[in-house]
Amino acid sequence: MGITLGEQNFRAKIASREDFVRKVEGAVRRGEKTWLHPIEQFAGRSVLGISHENLERTRQTLGSFSAEEQEILRRFHTLPFRIVIRMSPGRLYWTLKDGALFSTGLLRALGQETTPFTPDLENDMFGAFDYVFASYAKDLGQRMYGDVVLLLKPEEVLPRSWATRVSGWRVAEQQGGRGLGEQKKAFIREIFHPDHFREAIDLQTVIRLRSMARSEREKLLARPTVTWPHLFYELDFGRLELKIKSHVLCREIERVLLPPAARGDIPAMLRARGIPFTYYSPGFPVVEASK
Repeated sequence: MGITLGEQNFRAKIASREDFVRKVEGAVRRGEKTWLHPIEQFAGRSVLGISHENLERTRQTLGSFSAEEQEILRRFHTLPFRIVIRMSPGRLYWTLKDGALFSTGLLRALGQETTPFTPDLENDMFGAFDYVFASYAKDLGQRMYGDVVLLLKPEEVLPRSWATRVSGWRVAEQQGGRGLGEQKKAFIREIFHPDHFREAIDLQTVIRLRSMARSEREKLLARPTVTWPHLFYELDFGRLELKIKSHVLCREIERVLLPPAARGDIPAMLRARGIPFTYYSPGFPVVEASK
């Protein structure tokens, strides 16, 4: 059956284990499903099972890779993966002051009013308010979210994460006027488990390459690999949208990249938290390829 997203539920961890076991046992005896997360309950299987199905279906659809695709993937693999959250300096200030970045659902559970950036339709689709959003990517995230770049520690956040190739909002747009049930079915086809992230991005990259004109692929191959991440946003590949359960603690931040304007109290606050940081020049930070 695999690990379910329900096991990441912070309320279930805090509650009495014996009481939780009794409730699950009672549900099983009554023939009820025991999934605790809405998207798994809708699908009737774990995110790991969903992810296996999505990988296999995509492999079958794509078939063998061409020599050109294999060469692009070989060079693609020299670039490191990052877990990235982008934000404004003001949001970083409050994250450091609070000691964590909290999901909308956790803030509301703690009695704090908040206006989420995440649209309601994504919460209806998969319980989006229970998550902090990030990118699992070869680039450094989408600039529209801010000039501060948080790089997270994979070993800390991946065990309570899952991801999709596209956002819930994009799925809803693709589904047009179809109802929520159809939107959920389409969204489920985009889900991947952390064990499968790297292959999922490889497959996503090949899908995108096959939709590009030959001249675009040749242009990509002609560029030094180290400059590729600058293109990934406009080319729309090289990333998954990561959903991290409930929060990101300051101790789970590996490094922060700051724009020159992020001065004031922020450097001292980062030092106090023990978080390494560097400034980057105007433009976009470079992600170096491995040797």
